[in-house]
Amino acid sequence: MTADVKPKDQHKERKTLSREYLEWLDYSFFITNVRDKNPPEIVGTIYRMRWQIELIFKQWKQLFRIDVMKGSRAERIRCLLYGRLIMIHMTQICI
Repeated sequence: MTADVKPKDQHKERKTLSREYLEWLDYSFFITNVRDKNPPEIVGTIYRMRWQIELIFKQWKQLFRIDVMKGSRAERIRCLLYGRLIMIHMTQICI
């Protein structure tokens, strides 16, 4: 006897978002320690760019294990890092 297996998405109930919640999505809140008075557009742009960089590093860690380097000699670590960066570059070109 086999049981039917359903994807996880089918078990989740969809929530209806309130109008108030949807209105709050129009705003962005940033907490920073920068003392200069930058326009909100510039602060938002900088944070969005930083977030994209964070997502790239997360992807590199997951796919290329860039956060794990075996060895203690600086030369070995440098070779591993360069090799992985070359591999990342090659895969980005091919995509």
